[in-house]
Amino acid sequence: MTTAPAPRPPMPTPRPPAQGPSSTTGLQVTIDPVRLLKKYLWVFVAAGVIGVVLGVVGNIVLGRVAPVWRSTVIFQAFPPTTQIDQAMDGRTGNKDELERFMQTQAQVMTSPRVLETVVRNPRLLSEAPTWAEPYVAGDGNMDTRTAVRELSKDVRAAPMRGTEFIQLSMSYRDPAEATAIVGLVRGAYMSTFAQMSTTSRGEHQTSLQRLINEGRAQVRTLQTQRDQILVDEDIGTLDNRISESAQELQKIVENLASIRLNVEAIEDQIAGFEAQLRAPGGVTYSDSLRETVNRDQEIRAIRQRIDGLDQMIASTRGRGIGEGHRDILVLQSQRAAAQDMLESTRERRLRDGFDAQVDGARRGLSQLRAQEANLLERREDVNRRNNELTRLVRQISDLDSEIQRTQDSILDRENGLRNIQAISAGRFADRIQVFQQERIPDARAFPRLIVIGPLSVFLVLGLTTGVIVLREILDQRVKSASDITLIPRARVVGVIPDASEDPSAPKNIATVFRDQPRGVLAESFRQTRSPLLKKMRQAGHKSLLVVPGMPESGATTVASNLALTFAASDHRVLLIDANMRRPALHRVFERGDHPGLADVLAGEATLDAAAQITNDENLHLLACGTDRLRVFERLGTQAMRDLLADARTKYDVVLVDVAPAVVSGDAGSLSNLCDASVLVVRALSEKRGLVARLCNELNESQGEFLGVLVNGVRSAAGGYLKRNIQATHKYHAAES
Repeated sequence: MTTAPAPRPPMPTPRPPAQGPSSTTGLQVTIDPVRLLKKYLWVFVAAGVIGVVLGVVGNIVLGRVAPVWRSTVIFQAFPPTTQIDQAMDGRTGNKDELERFMQTQAQVMTSPRVLETVVRNPRLLSEAPTWAEPYVAGDGNMDTRTAVRELSKDVRAAPMRGTEFIQLSMSYRDPAEATAIVGLVRGAYMSTFAQMSTTSRGEHQTSLQRLINEGRAQVRTLQTQRDQILVDEDIGTLDNRISESAQELQKIVENLASIRLNVEAIEDQIAGFEAQLRAPGGVTYSDSLRETVNRDQEIRAIRQRIDGLDQMIASTRGRGIGEGHRDILVLQSQRAAAQDMLESTRERRLRDGFDAQVDGARRGLSQLRAQEANLLERREDVNRRNNELTRLVRQISDLDSEIQRTQDSILDRENGLRNIQAISAGRFADRIQVFQQERIPDARAFPRLIVIGPLSVFLVLGLTTGVIVLREILDQRVKSASDITLIPRARVVGVIPDASEDPSAPKNIATVFRDQPRGVLAESFRQTRSPLLKKMRQAGHKSLLVVPGMPESGATTVASNLALTFAASDHRVLLIDANMRRPALHRVFERGDHPGLADVLAGEATLDAAAQITNDENLHLLACGTDRLRVFERLGTQAMRDLLADARTKYDVVLVDVAPAVVSGDAGSLSNLCDASVLVVRALSEKRGLVARLCNELNESQGEFLGVLVNGVRSAAGGYLKRNIQATHKYHAAES
């Protein structure tokens, strides 16, 4: 017994937020085909062998008990040798017609009419007595209805895909009688087909003659209609009328184009006149208008007067009269008045001429509009005449086409009628001929080993697979980490393989990390330590509760080895044995069971006094304590809370081992006091439903639930685990 190390400053211990409820209410089962194939490989091999044996035995037994022999007749179908069908309904003798014909004949071969002919044939009793015997009544007569019904089950006929052949077959347990019956069916069918052909040709001949007569009457009616139109509309001059209308329409179009060009020019001229009238400086008259005004009689008279006054002024000045003389002034005044009169008269004449131009342009525009309207009306009339002439031409053309089509149809039907008459005279062969006669079969149709063998193997393998899959679905045990992923609100924090999977064969599993640090199990605990330590550091956790699901889950072994891994990574670790029902950690580390946890909770010892140092100075053990002081209820009291708080100040990691959650409620109490918890389940022991319930309980506690550690996983259940274990062992063995 030693004293605990000096205390360190405590790390913060924030609580993670509570997790919400999962939206998943049920567990879904996933099947890994590769894992199942590897796990049950020899079962599948054995099932395949059994299937082969059963197939061989079944083929032999069925061949002796219920053999089936099939005799076959093959018919060849030919395309139509006449144009009867085309004359009837316009079809062409193509591949589709031949396929329809073959399908029809296959139905005729197995029709009640043909089969009844076979049953009534006296040869049936002599050539197939075994088959016919059950249907012979006491009076010696055949039960025709029953025999036909049973015969229809054994006789089959169908076109051979992609060929021109039809296969007719009879299946029966006696090969000779099967051959005889199919021969009788062949004969009955050929007789029926000949009768049907004769009847069909007669019906076709009558129908074609009726269609020919109707066609001729229709031609006469159409010709009468055409002749009446020719008389009523004077069609003899129709071509000239069409040509004249086309020429007239061409002239109208040309005149319209010319008038519209003139309209555009006059509209532009009027727009210019109106712009001059609105101009601020007044109208600007053209030179031609000015020249016309200057030639006006009144303007010329005023100019002559002005010229006379100018001459008089010059003559007066020539006589020596000065500029200020009264005569000069009078003459100049008269000239100025005449000049004013000239300007005013010229302006008036210019404006009158301009107004006359505007009025003339407007009158010209009105005339052109009237001409345009007249031409448009004439064009509509010509178009109406042309449409009427075109309608007449089209009507006559349609009648001619209809007459020609009807005459062509009459010609085709007349050819068809001649072909039918030629067939009736025996000039053409029928469309069905026997290609291969019936013969006694030399091999059974059923059973056949090539079919029975694979079918038996398939059925046995299918049944075996169904049983295996059903077993996997019904097996709710946790077999590997993948099963934990199916559980809501559960995550895997580590996987520890079964000790038997470790090639190093460890002897003491509880301390395998210390005894065989290079073994597969030791490496698995290292891989588990890293994510646990990371999560605890991120959340500021120090105390970790190791909760076993059921007894023998290996939680004590997990707790001891995790404590050793934490200590090996230079952490000060306190391992508390809180399993007061079946304490074991003191035996694992070969220490006494008291003083311990029970003593501390009872107040009879302190943590420093009760903690025992192990072989690793970084690992201290707080055993279960004195037997008489082991009171289970104290695990959920304030004393336990104080103990954990004290341990957090003195150790880096505090691991708490507790009794299985299924047999006690200690885990529920401690999960509310410890910072975090992990659930340890043993593969092939705990069921998923139980694990899901325990995960929900730990998730709802105050401490954070870090996840599930799967212990004792076997390679047979883990799929790829065995290969990983071998690779790990080989690597460490080479290193050492």
